[in-house]
Amino acid sequence: MHSSSYHHNARNSIGALVVLALIGACPRAKTAEEVAMNASELEARIVKAGRPRLFLQAPELAELKQAIRTTHAQDWERLKAAVDRSLDDDPPENRAIEGDPTRPGTPNDEMLWQRAFGYRIPGLALVALLDPDPEYFEAARKWALKPGEYPLWGAGVFEGSDLAAAHELYGISIAYDWLYDRWSPEDRARLRQILAEHGKVMYDTAAGINSRGWWKNTWRQNHAWCNYGALGVTAVALAGDVPGVGEWLAKADWGFQHIVSELPEEGAYEEGVPYWGYGMESLIRFITAVRPYLDHDFCASPYLRSTHLFRLYLAGPQIGTIANFGDGPTRDWHAIAPLMYRLAAEYRDPLAQWLADALVRTRDLDAAMYNLLWRDPSLTSQGPEQLPLWHAFTETGFAAARTSWQDDALTLHLRSGKADVSHSHLDVNNFLLNAAGEWLLKDYGYGKVGPGYFSKETAYFSNSTLGHNCLVIGGRDQRKEDDSRGVITGAAEQDEIVWFRSDATAAYGGAESVVRELTLVRPHAGTGKWGYVIVRDRARTKAAESFDFMLQPGGPVSFASVEVVACGPEAQAAGAAAPGETCTGDRFVIRGERAWLAGRVLAPKGVVMSVASGIGEHVNVDSPLTLRISAPGTSREMEFVVVLAPLADGETAPEIEAIKGGVRVGKDQILFSPDGAKPPTR
Repeated sequence: MHSSSYHHNARNSIGALVVLALIGACPRAKTAEEVAMNASELEARIVKAGRPRLFLQAPELAELKQAIRTTHAQDWERLKAAVDRSLDDDPPENRAIEGDPTRPGTPNDEMLWQRAFGYRIPGLALVALLDPDPEYFEAARKWALKPGEYPLWGAGVFEGSDLAAAHELYGISIAYDWLYDRWSPEDRARLRQILAEHGKVMYDTAAGINSRGWWKNTWRQNHAWCNYGALGVTAVALAGDVPGVGEWLAKADWGFQHIVSELPEEGAYEEGVPYWGYGMESLIRFITAVRPYLDHDFCASPYLRSTHLFRLYLAGPQIGTIANFGDGPTRDWHAIAPLMYRLAAEYRDPLAQWLADALVRTRDLDAAMYNLLWRDPSLTSQGPEQLPLWHAFTETGFAAARTSWQDDALTLHLRSGKADVSHSHLDVNNFLLNAAGEWLLKDYGYGKVGPGYFSKETAYFSNSTLGHNCLVIGGRDQRKEDDSRGVITGAAEQDEIVWFRSDATAAYGGAESVVRELTLVRPHAGTGKWGYVIVRDRARTKAAESFDFMLQPGGPVSFASVEVVACGPEAQAAGAAAPGETCTGDRFVIRGERAWLAGRVLAPKGVVMSVASGIGEHVNVDSPLTLRISAPGTSREMEFVVVLAPLADGETAPEIEAIKGGVRVGKDQILFSPDGAKPPTR
């Protein structure tokens, strides 16, 4: 079944015609009075479509063959080049069980090396579908058949039921469908057997027939997105060849109804950008591949219309970098550009198109394949220059501000929200600061994984509150309980001042109130290139506690009042404080390679600053560096006020002083709201 409505809507553009054909028109969602199709009806609908049936059907395939010679020629050449580079690559041989480092002494092993098949096979298969050269078909064949040799697709609790199996099912299903008429009877039968046997295990897992489906009801968990997606795609590939797979698609559809219904309208994701990207690729691929056969209007989701804003605002000054809250690096793990092209084409969104164009274009064939299928060259892109320079995702708890949309901007990022989700850290009210591409205050991201890492039963430095730019009370981590969270209770801009307020009271044991205010004062006459940031923490506890203001510097720290700092590797080492060194002053400098940060602690008085190379028994990151600012003694109430002035190489630091009710930075006077409920004013 394929939509024909696009033929007159896009008649004037071959490029638009191809993309609209590939994505289809949004199907109408059924009303409550309508009867849902049963599994056999689902299978019949799929079989009626013929071959190919995943992502494109016969009419769309014919159009694509024309487009790769015209509107999509450049994308086609990129995909061909990526495949040509990989032709000599052989699929991996089976590997012995290495064991799960988080569960030592058990047979559990995710075998994530097998995910390569989900990323490699589809691109090989598409080139083999579009180019009759036998070397392309042979490359697709050797990769598609190889997983059938492995005795296990994941071991222990992951056996046939999680990410390794999902990626293999997905990749093999696409090759089985797209090259259906080119397989020999023997190869087709073998691939069908592989998909049927392993697909049944995944279905049994999702349906609770076996005990390995820990993810089956975890709707905000990327494992559920990936596994339900693979199950549905496998069902479409096998329909008409293996009886009963309509039940698999119905189960996948049921799973994604729950997944999509729970996603926030604001488009953000609490695990952070890296795992957002990993989950999104499964979500987008599933709803696109199966959309001609289902009646659920997944594309009506407000989340999908808005989610490109999450990636945009969590970017550093250069769009290719990201604020890496939680587990993950400061770059995208996965091919995000094709996902943005897909959403741009779906919603005719020029900003999503611009974002896709602006992201780093990777050379891997997975990204190249989806760019070919989903990029609509007829859609004009429009940059974010007219958008506000800040945004708050209040439901999930992220906020970001920047001084401009240029590559040399300053970006400030805040993480609030739920403290303990799968790949988050215990870092509510953490913030990051990037000047022109250099993280002056950073997050370590993914630490080395060991026992108790994901459960947070072991206090690893990379997961701990001490290992982030956070307030630490009583030397303890934030709470791990389900109700431990922060809430963004204020976000505003006035007079070139951007202000965020996050209440993290529920994240701290023994706290009556913990509130952080982040203020970005935009650059203007009398400031440096990037303006400055004021951090104000106010806390009240049930009993007297110690208080530490933690920073994770992006370069060496020195304790001094310095007016001008030269940047670069040699200058960085000059005057740097050694681990263990302490200071009873209130000024510090963080030296980067291209920028530097002048800081002053205005409250409380009498702080002790110290530098450490990681804190705790389980320091699990390379080259850790922590600046700890400790309030004197213990108390029930505490206020920290810290001013951070990011400066370019050779710029002069402004004078920073406390004044009644606020701070003075250079000639600026910034006055706080006494109760912190309103933005500061000049």
